[in-house]
Amino acid sequence: MPTFSTWFRDQNKLIAEALTGLHYDPEITFRYIVGDSTERVKPYLLPIQSFEGTGLGLFKIGDKLNEVPLGFRIRREFWETEYFKLTPSGISKTESPGTDTMYIPLELTSFAGKVGDEGPFLRYGVGGASGDHPLYLVEETDKGLILRGFYQDKKKELDFCTRTNDKAYKVRIFLKNYYSSLALIEEGSNPEPKTNALEEKVSMQGSSISEINWHDPKSIVAYLDKTVIGQTRAKKASAVTFSNYMINMENKDSNLPKDCMILIGPTGSGKTMIMKTLSQAAGIPYAKASLSGKASEGYVGHRLSDVFKQISEVTDDESPYAVVFLDEVDKVAINSESLGNDYGPKLQQEMIGWLEGDKILLKTKKEGNRDEKWLDTSNILFVMAGAFHGPDEAQSLEKIISKRIGVESRIGFTRSKSKPEEEDLLSYVLPEDLINFGLKPELVGRISARATLSELSIADKVRILRESESSILKKYENLMQIKGYGMIYDNSVLSVIAGQCPERTGARDLNAVCSNLFMEIIYDPSKFAEDKKITLTPDLVMNLLSANPVIEVQEAVVSVSSELGQDCESAL
Repeated sequence: MPTFSTWFRDQNKLIAEALTGLHYDPEITFRYIVGDSTERVKPYLLPIQSFEGTGLGLFKIGDKLNEVPLGFRIRREFWETEYFKLTPSGISKTESPGTDTMYIPLELTSFAGKVGDEGPFLRYGVGGASGDHPLYLVEETDKGLILRGFYQDKKKELDFCTRTNDKAYKVRIFLKNYYSSLALIEEGSNPEPKTNALEEKVSMQGSSISEINWHDPKSIVAYLDKTVIGQTRAKKASAVTFSNYMINMENKDSNLPKDCMILIGPTGSGKTMIMKTLSQAAGIPYAKASLSGKASEGYVGHRLSDVFKQISEVTDDESPYAVVFLDEVDKVAINSESLGNDYGPKLQQEMIGWLEGDKILLKTKKEGNRDEKWLDTSNILFVMAGAFHGPDEAQSLEKIISKRIGVESRIGFTRSKSKPEEEDLLSYVLPEDLINFGLKPELVGRISARATLSELSIADKVRILRESESSILKKYENLMQIKGYGMIYDNSVLSVIAGQCPERTGARDLNAVCSNLFMEIIYDPSKFAEDKKITLTPDLVMNLLSANPVIEVQEAVVSVSSELGQDCESAL
């Protein structure tokens, strides 16, 4: 075992090389307070990996990959040094340094920023090749991208903060390039095959970011196919829109197209699921607001612009790249009766300003005073959605379309080869139909992409239960496995479950039906199991659902869904 002096000398040599190789990208910035002003600061990024209770730093030094247990040291005084070791749960102080750990020297910087709801606090950083900057540890986990930084707490001690999905897209690009370069380095400089451990780390870290080629809409659709069943037209249109947006974000070229999209289809058909899935995969902020019951600026109650607070909570960008999903846009139509006032036209006018790149004032409290924060909407992808049923059948979008194309009525509609089938009526929508429904021409004129979704059949719902990666039934299977029970069922059971969903509710009510189905099973699994196997049959399913009708157990959806780690409302 080397002496401490030998260890210390070797450490300094390795650390100097490691700090030189830290990632420093002018495109990745965080906002900090410096003196009396606010500056955007470029941090250092270091990929890490949690492995068997140890935090590993992944250093690219020269042409070699260095995977070593990672620690940090702070020199309080000339004679006093504190050591900290990285663990999967955070950092832990150690009495003495370990000889197998690389200790990165942390120094207090002049940069201050908020930590949670408190702050600002001074940040710790390192003296790399580009000067003194805050240090962030980057890790891709099954919960998404996580950034970990260091700051001085109220007791003037080292503390550790975590930020999820902040600057995620740019950081994921860094990770993708980083691991790709590691793979090339290993292949080019070392003829021996990679170790299984390295292959596992690179594969695990890169899986979530390499699965989609954002330049290829077909790749995006293939990714959506895993969770969104059917709705081919909507997935294609959404993929093209999102691909254009990601290329625009990557190149920051105002000459490239940036669409505003509208999704039209019945409730539970997958409108929200499509955009939420793509936003999460891209690692960009996502916010959703229902336009029903909202007021415009200057009115009492919840403002529609409050949706931007959701964006500001996860990013410091003043002009962020993000997705804002505006649901129930049909409720602000001029002929809508849902608002009961003249808010509809005012809300539409407000939305027009957003699409043009308005600056939104976000009012936040700071030490008892009002602190103004602005958000520029220029780079945001706006997606609107609605069922467009109208106040009554005569004013529905389908009725408007049917009159235009010569189909007398949706009710009692007779199919023919020369006219569209009932479920395809919405696919014939034109801008003039949206205007006739009650949307302002100025708003419709700014909607560059349209997609329609059809109502889900029982067969579609069966496919969702059987094939979708987000299937609620699969989640209950996982829950039962944790409890030590397997499950056996066939397609006939899936048909019974799907058939119990009320009409025109789409896939959303699959959650409620499954919650009711599993209530008694979860309460006493042994009652239904044989050799730790629970066999679901159509008769058993019907008996359990008859004992717990959907309308009587809505509160139970929350409790059971929380055990699953999911909201009771589906993402659809």
